[in-house]
Amino acid sequence: MRIINGFAEAKEALSRSAKPQSVNVAPGLAASLKAMFGTEDPQTAVAIIIEEVRHKGDEALKMYSLKISGVNLDSIEVQRSEMTAACNKIAPSLFFAIETAAERIKAFHKKQFEAYMAGVRQMSPGTVARVLERVGLYVPGGTASYPSSVLMTAIPARAAGVKEVIVCTPPAKDGRIPDMTLAAAFVAGVDRVFAVGGAQAIAAMAYGTQSVPAVDKICGPGNIFVMLAKKLVYGVVDIDGLQGPSEVLIVADSYANPLWCAADMLAQAEHDGMAQSIFVTTSEVLATKVIQAIDTQAKTLSRKAIVEESLAARGIVCVVESMEQAVE
Repeated sequence: MRIINGFAEAKEALSRSAKPQSVNVAPGLAASLKAMFGTEDPQTAVAIIIEEVRHKGDEALKMYSLKISGVNLDSIEVQRSEMTAACNKIAPSLFFAIETAAERIKAFHKKQFEAYMAGVRQMSPGTVARVLERVGLYVPGGTASYPSSVLMTAIPARAAGVKEVIVCTPPAKDGRIPDMTLAAAFVAGVDRVFAVGGAQAIAAMAYGTQSVPAVDKICGPGNIFVMLAKKLVYGVVDIDGLQGPSEVLIVADSYANPLWCAADMLAQAEHDGMAQSIFVTTSEVLATKVIQAIDTQAKTLSRKAIVEESLAARGIVCVVESMEQAVE
């Protein structure tokens, strides 16, 4: 992790350097891309995947699941019975938490939708708002479970009145989707779930395959390959944006809790080796404590290797003289 003292160096390190046509990846990943696709460029590899899925459909989805993730898929679609069964498999307290979060998210987006429609009705004649027929949601997975991503994408779609909501999410090595993800999908009112991830999932939702229907809009976060795929299919299908890889920038004064700051840093770092975690503070003492807490907490994490890769490549702790400098 990089440690910076002083405003000038911190500002230089955190200033954006736009390279829209260049995506830097770790040497190991670049080598894997070269072996699989004959190129070290992620966007070129993603374009190859999209074309394969576009022309070969389910065959390409199964091929890339095995080739990239080592998962041999017997079935692409998850049965409805698996979603309902998942609700009984997770701890009751966790299911209650999912239901509680879902109720709050629904209440918020219901009000948001009502406010938006009220604004549309006040506009000049000729303004029409139509609900989309089908929305596809990408939910990260594979090595972890993100039920919150299901709730925060599916429930707004339902609140808006979308007629069909589908989810694509990468399976674990055994080909199964985590019970927490399936339970969240059930609670959120998802219609169909497909055990497919990565760029191939985005291509499937954009163009449709024998199993996965084409959608009107794709929403949800993902890694660099998911983001590049969304970028390349935009125009064929609508997208919500290009979120990812994960990043966080924490600004803290001397009164901040170092354990909480460290936990927030690690929560982002464990998402992806390309995730970026940045901490800016006016206190050198706090910076030292946060670094120590990061080292201690990281040792207990199941995704320790990913955390270490992320922090080594993109973790930054900056110490500046004032909150004004920190904000700038």
